Amino acid sequence: MKVKPTYKEIKKKINVNVFPYEVYVVLTTDVNEARKRRNKIFGETSLDHAIAMHSSLHTGFSYLFLPYNCTPWVLCHEVFHTVWEIMHFIGAELENEVMAYLMSFLMKEINKFGSTWK
Repeated sequence: MKVKPTYKEIKKKINVNVFPYEVYVVLTTDVNEARKRRNKIFGETSLDHAIAMHSSLHTGFSYLFLPYNCTPWVLCHEVFHTVWEIMHFIGAELENEVMAYLMSFLMKEINKFGSTWK
């Protein structure tokens, strides 16, 4: 008999202090389940095979759903979606240096948080 693994998640809020924006990072054993548990926030989703996910309502916050074993390239991909969303939310042009700063800041904060998982 196959035993279903226990669902786990940890969550952290990252304030992007230079802009009025919050990023919630959810490290989880099941990205799709983590997103479904937030259907009250985002509404239903038809996605059920995502390896990672960015979700936003364009209202000043984003969620990043990441597996505990997230690779750097998957993390970078999802962080880029978040940076794009921040730039659009604040009404800024997609300026190279600002976007690079935001990418670095978020990658560093998520990496610090991810290293706390035991």
